[in-house]
Amino acid sequence: MVTQYYILNNYGTNPVFDPLSKISFGNFGAVGTAEAADPSRFVLYERIENGEGNTWGNSLDAADSAYSGANGKIVFTGANVSACGQLVVSNLQPQPDTVSAVFEEEAAIAFRLFPNPAAKSFVWLTASQPLQMQLQLLNMEGKKVAVGEMQNGIGKLEIAGLAAGNYVVLLRNDHLMKYLKLQIH
Repeated sequence: MVTQYYILNNYGTNPVFDPLSKISFGNFGAVGTAEAADPSRFVLYERIENGEGNTWGNSLDAADSAYSGANGKIVFTGANVSACGQLVVSNLQPQPDTVSAVFEEEAAIAFRLFPNPAAKSFVWLTASQPLQMQLQLLNMEGKKVAVGEMQNGIGKLEIAGLAAGNYVVLLRNDHLMKYLKLQIH
């Protein structure tokens, strides 16, 4: 299972734009030869910029091409993305309700991020269940700026040296994906 989360920001003056004719996701993560041979396994989902919880809509498009490798690439040519927002590319099966099911499962687990807002050199994350998860801290451009792990429902992310502003903490394992908002002073 491969699922990647992205934030599409527009720093211009128009909140919407002409639909993109093509959108590609490089450095996607591991893409196998069989997946690359059948790119339609990868599906693109979207929700609004500030959407939370189970607000993922139906899929926008199935991938038109995929390139195998440890950091594969997934390409969509009919996605009609025309506004900023949150995107998920996933090869979870079956579709299109899989992303919603993943987020419904996550809703049964309470996550806590503290301190938030943060001004120290680290933040703690806890889960109401003893989960093992990978942690990523993303800036508002979607760039990974820190990584960590959650073991038995407890995790820590180093934030020393990061600029003040808003960030997204992405928690994921083979079954769940959750994001939390973090503000650094």
